[in-house]
Amino acid sequence: MLDQIEDNRVKANLMAATSFFAGILLAPDIIKTILRSEIMKESAVYQEILEEGKIAGKLDGWKEN
Repeated sequence: MLDQIEDNRVKANLMAATSFFAGILLAPDIIKTILRSEIMKESAVYQEILEEGKIAGKLDGWKEN
């Protein structure tokens, strides 16, 4: 059903949300098989999580030095 959504931004956000909730019950490799990651990467939610991870990684790196 997600493939029928024409607005890529809406589709990406819904796919990210679906992936998030599916992660409660399914293994990551199964989720990747079901959902196309290239569309999820366009999601604002995905981008926000990615940015938080980059910041956390930088902070960890600074703490180690």
